[in-house]
Amino acid sequence: MKREIAIGGLGLLLALASCRSEVNEYVINGQIEDATEGYVYLKRVDDKSFTVVDSARIENGKFLFLGSLNGPQAFGLTTSSTDNSPLLFFLENAPLNIVLNESEKKIEVKGSESDVFFRQVQEYSKQDGFQVDTLIANHPSSAVAAYLLMKSYSWGFDLDGLKNLRNQFDSSLDDSYYVYQLEDLIKRKESVQVGQIATDFTLPDVEGNDVSLSSFRGQYVLLDFWASWCPDCRREIPEVKAAYESLKDKNFTILGVSLDRNRETWTSAIDKYELTWNHVSDLKYWQSDIVRLYAIRWIPTYILVDPEGRIVFTALDSKGLEEGLAAAFK
Repeated sequence: MKREIAIGGLGLLLALASCRSEVNEYVINGQIEDATEGYVYLKRVDDKSFTVVDSARIENGKFLFLGSLNGPQAFGLTTSSTDNSPLLFFLENAPLNIVLNESEKKIEVKGSESDVFFRQVQEYSKQDGFQVDTLIANHPSSAVAAYLLMKSYSWGFDLDGLKNLRNQFDSSLDDSYYVYQLEDLIKRKESVQVGQIATDFTLPDVEGNDVSLSSFRGQYVLLDFWASWCPDCRREIPEVKAAYESLKDKNFTILGVSLDRNRETWTSAIDKYELTWNHVSDLKYWQSDIVRLYAIRWIPTYILVDPEGRIVFTALDSKGLEEGLAAAFK
């Protein structure tokens, strides 16, 4: 209860922000403490990746960005065009003053009410008992709430749960970036529900040969979405191996679908953990088409497909995998 009151109290901040005169562009007056020249890159947070949208030359430790947005959005600033860990902040159409220090991983933002709210909610989210649905209920018109749902919590909701959360957002966010992403995720999840035919796909195996899901028709095939860099995936390997050994003679196989981005680390993990089933990957990390196709928000994710190609169950951990396999092979 204390948490709900505390988060709800942040509403005053949003109310004050909404009373400001309408501004149709942003101006970032920036200062970087640990560089005097070079470039700063403005990167939009695109779900699980970053897209460079602008760059600015650093002159005497200062830089400038001008532009406009259709509502507040999460961005990052970095001096490297390839950096996947820029310093995050919430940008909105307003004059902003930003001070960066990349070596100390610090960013100070003044002028963005959304950024103030974003940082306060981040602190609340670290505490036990935080619920993103409570945040949305208290702040249905907040782009920050929509962002946090998509970025960090959407994996924990089923299709009906996501639809319910979508319906809670205020109509003022109908055209916003994160509600658009949420609606897109809902559409994609609708196509991978239990009982539906699993959409066919083709990906290269460890030897570069194309392997299609449809080539396993006539068997039970467990799609194991994982990656060598994923600690939860590695932790659950013993349970996956045990399932394979107990069911491999019952018209059952596994197709490992990796979200790796480095071939050597991917194949080394397969060898190290003695994963003897089929493996495929396009080495595109979270940008893989398979992520969108199967609405993957978390790994490991396990999806069992029956001999007719229909989805039997989806599980997000080894407990759910064990229960799903026990029911399918009882």
